[in-house]
Amino acid sequence: MPLKISVSAPGGASLTLEVSERDAYGEMAELALNRFPQLASVHNGNGGSRVKGKEVTSSERGAADATTPPEPPVERVGTMPPPSGSGPAGAAREDDAFRAFCHKQAPLGDMRRLVAVAEGARLHLGLERVSVRELGALFERAGWPRPKNLVQTIRNAARSSFRWLERVPGREGYYTVSERGRAAVLKRQ
Repeated sequence: MPLKISVSAPGGASLTLEVSERDAYGEMAELALNRFPQLASVHNGNGGSRVKGKEVTSSERGAADATTPPEPPVERVGTMPPPSGSGPAGAAREDDAFRAFCHKQAPLGDMRRLVAVAEGARLHLGLERVSVRELGALFERAGWPRPKNLVQTIRNAARSSFRWLERVPGREGYYTVSERGRAAVLKRQ
């Protein structure tokens, strides 16, 4: 019987891991619980679960889930965050605040827009670092066209002559807005 581990995010995104070798069940469950601490349980396909490392039968599952303390919030890094507001109204307010921030900066040119969306994502969407994937979606969220070559635009903004973006140590392909970028591009509020 294969082990399936499914992770669902509030925004509708989901990830499913499947292991068919019994020897790897423990490793996969441990990996899932360490990597995704928000998991309350890992279903084994036989109606049973492991909750916080304890075997739980189907009849005990409800009680175990009720007594499990809530997990601390997970830092959102490297993925587009689900809207944090409550329901569609909260998501709309969050998007409106992000879009208003970006347009208030009135950036001219792709590199300046890049700094504006990255900083807007940090302030209004909770993204501390961004990569090419997030930046493309952020441009769309701000209502701006993507630069023709987004990767080159990022490289240019991070180049030593500008230093508007800084690479995140240990996170290849991720960037944050530098103080120099904030000073050069963003309007004082």
